[in-house]
Amino acid sequence: SKRERSILSCLLERGRGPVSYFTVQQAASPDYDLITFENLKVIVCNLRKKLRENVAIRAVPLKGYELVY
Repeated sequence: SKRERSILSCLLERGRGPVSYFTVQQAASPDYDLITFENLKVIVCNLRKKLRENVAIRAVPLKGYELVY
């Protein structure tokens, strides 16, 4: 989906290391209508299922999401 692509692009642009939850929320949100954190978790969960075996999105407690490959 468009939101999944936006999240993946955001994580790739930042390189290795965690990206804050808020930054990922902004990337997945249309215009200025911020999605909820619960909605973000669902989108990330669905995105994780679509990634290749050697690629993962890891939640870093109190920091954000990190793309691991």
